[in-house]
Formats: sequence, structure tokens, C-alpha cells
Amino acid sequence: EQEVIEISELDENKITQIVLKNKNTGEELVFERQTRASDKKEQDSGSGENDEPDIETIWVVTKPYPVELIQSKVTELAGSFSDLTAEIIVEEDPQDLSIYGLENPSVIGTVSLQDGTKTTLYLGNKTADGITWYLMKEGDPKVYTVADLHGLRLSYSLSEFRNRDLPDIDLSTIKYLYISGEDKREIEIIGKKNSGEEQSGYNQDILEINKPYKTTMRADSYKLKKILGNINDLTIREFIDDHPADYSEYGLDQPGLSLIIEDEENTLELVFGSSLEDGTIYFKTGDSEGVYLMDEASIEFLSFEPFDILDKYVLWYNIQDIDEVIIEGRGRKHTLSITRTDEGLEEGEVQSDQTYFLDGKEVEKKYFEDFHKSLIGIVIDAEKAH
Repeated sequence: EQEVIEISELDENKITQIVLKNKNTGEELVFERQTRASDKKEQDSGSGENDEPDIETIWVVTKPYPVELIQSKVTELAGSFSDLTAEIIVEEDPQDLSIYGLENPSVIGTVSLQDGTKTTLYLGNKTADGITWYLMKEGDPKVYTVADLHGLRLSYSLSEFRNRDLPDIDLSTIKYLYISGEDKREIEIIGKKNSGEEQSGYNQDILEINKPYKTTMRADSYKLKKILGNINDLTIREFIDDHPADYSEYGLDQPGLSLIIEDEENTLELVFGSSLEDGTIYFKTGDSEGVYLMDEASIEFLSFEPFDILDKYVLWYNIQDIDEVIIEGRGRKHTLSITRTDEGLEEGEVQSDQTYFLDGKEVEKKYFEDFHKSLIGIVIDAEKAH
């Protein structure tokens, strides 16, 4: 059994700061451990009125500037300091550090602990086999080799630690959708709660298309959700410029495509600029001034037309919601109506005692129901013109 060669053994929970200085890029990263009130919802059944908020520990980056981090990535980096073992000891007392790339290390990493003590690691070149790195520890003259994962973590740039996720949208609770573009018809959809007073046969919430049509139309929620099904797969591929001086460089001064979508909790706002030859496109979010890259193929689903998500049924009304139908034109007018008796009904019960009339004369229920089926069967076939 091979002896474990311990380089660094620390209590990870006592690490308060990590500093990475990359000599190759000139970049310096400073991570600090902070505590904050947790936003996790209460799990117990009590009211929790007098309970103190849960406290969680997170990593933040203070240099070069604050950005949202992937917490697990920084935790893994801390793990490379707290439990670091060597593959082999290359030299006990090396005379020439340049052959290992350690005379001028590519990365210098330092952790600070709660008691003020520090541990510094120096990262050199990759070894000839390409799966280990040369490394030294401050105060220890030995040259070690360490596993590739430790070398990669120490040499990460800021972008490797950054969260690339965009807000998730619950498509079952859409409140608002807006899409516009240079070569695209403007689409605006507003979600409305179905209060029961709406004249609709649907039990679910209603999505109304306000634009581009002159008259408010209803959206087919099933078709819309199917089209938008991949919206939560959108992600940042690459971070370009967090503080751009000129958006025109990226085609974002006059965006070619804009998207806003809201659910009950989250909002996703994106604007897209110029496309690149490698299949990516510049974009920014509504809550940040930074410029990012995304795979352009991932937004192809946004090219749909308003008619694609239009509810084609013109008069989809539940017969229980109809009081009167008026048909007028070509010099004629007819009125169909239903009278109901609400006496003795409990809330939520459907009235079965109904009387049907045509132009004030009572008619059989069957004829009214057949006519109702004709009404709700009317569908839109196509758009004649925009």
C-alpha cells in the first residue's frame, strides 16, 4: 500500500479567504466567506413567527468585482487547499526550479484561516504525462506532483467560477410575454386569472394576445408552452464584457431581438445583438449591463408567428356561461336566450332547471344545444393579411 504524501491539511470550515494570482493573465481573484440569512422556506409546520432566520455560509468574490458564483466551484477550490496530497515527491531539495515552471509560478494561491494563519501554494507546469502538475508549498522545499484536478482549479479564471444560469420560468404560471425583433412581428401576451366570471369553457388561466392583433385574442396555452418548452435551457456560454463602453460593438445598441417573460416569481429579460460566424450571438440581460455569448441555435424557437399560438376557436364558450346569443345581419336579427332559476342552489352547483327561447318563444333544449355546438365549432383557418 502506497504511503499518502500530505502537502496541506486544513479545516475547510475555518478558511475565510482565498486569493489566486495568475501570472499568465495578470488576473487576481479574491474569494471571501460570508454569512447571510437563508431564503429557504420553513420546513416545519409551526408558524415560525418568532423563529430566527436560518444562517447560511456562502462564498463571494470581492476582486476584480462582485459577480454571482457557482458555490460548489469555490468549495472545490477550498478543498484543494484543505486536503491536498501529492502523487510523488519529485525532489527533496531542488537546485533549479525553472525546469518545473516554479521559478516564476504560473499561479500563486493563498488561503487565510480564522486564526490569521495562511497557507500558500505555487503551481508550476504540467508534467510530461499531462495528467499531473508540479507544485510547491511555501515553507516546504520539496517539489511535488499533484493530480490534474488540483492544477485546473488553481488555474481557473473568474469565468470558470461564475454562474451561467438564467432565471427559470414556470410555463404553467405565465403572467407576461413580449417578443419583438427587427424582422419579427411584435407579440405581447398577458396572463389573466380565470375567476369563474370569464365566459370560457377553460378551467385554467387565460392567456390573451394583445399584440399584434387589433382585437384581443386568446392564446392556445398548450401550443405556447410547447413552443417555449426549451426556454429554461438558455444559458450563458461565455462572458464577454461586464462593463462595456459601447454596446454598438456587439450590435446591442439596436437589438435585433428582445424577449421578456414573467411567471409568478421570476422575470427573464434578454436582448440579442450581432451573430458571430461560430454560431454564437451577443446578448445581455435586463438586470445587468454585462455582455455575454449564447449559442444562436438555442433561440430558434423564438421565431414563431403569432398565428402559431392563436386559439383558433372563435366562440369557445361553455353553455353554462351563456345567457344570450344575438345574431344580426343582412336585415335580420335573432335572439337566443336561456333563463335559469337560482332558488335552492348551493354555491358551485350547476343549474339544471333551464328554459330556452328563440326570439322570445320557448324552444326545445336539443335545438339550443345543437346550435351551441355549431357556434363553438367555428375556427379560424388562416390570416388573410398582416
